[in-house]
Amino acid sequence: MKQNVNTDGNSRQQRKSSRPGVTRKGNAYGTWICNVLAVVSVAVLFCCVNYLQLKAELTGRIKSVASLESEWAHSFKEENDAYESQVTSEVDLNQIKEIAIGTSGNELSH
Repeated sequence: MKQNVNTDGNSRQQRKSSRPGVTRKGNAYGTWICNVLAVVSVAVLFCCVNYLQLKAELTGRIKSVASLESEWAHSFKEENDAYESQVTSEVDLNQIKEIAIGTSGNELSH
């Protein structure tokens, strides 16, 4: 087997092992970082999907509450209008005016 010899007499194998920063530990460290990044990416993706689901659910509930409020407001307005017309039809404002003027007129004359 023929080894490649560099001009300074070192083989490629020797040169490779003598490179600073390139060791088996460095390779394991890189793999560990890739695994951590993969786990973090999956966790972030899960959180984003969960957030979007919760936001969609909240939007639906807000629309439901708004619809109920609108129905109740319409119902209360009708009841209020009916009660107001009943009260105003039972009270004769002219009679109240006459009584008020008559009462205060009698008090002034005494």
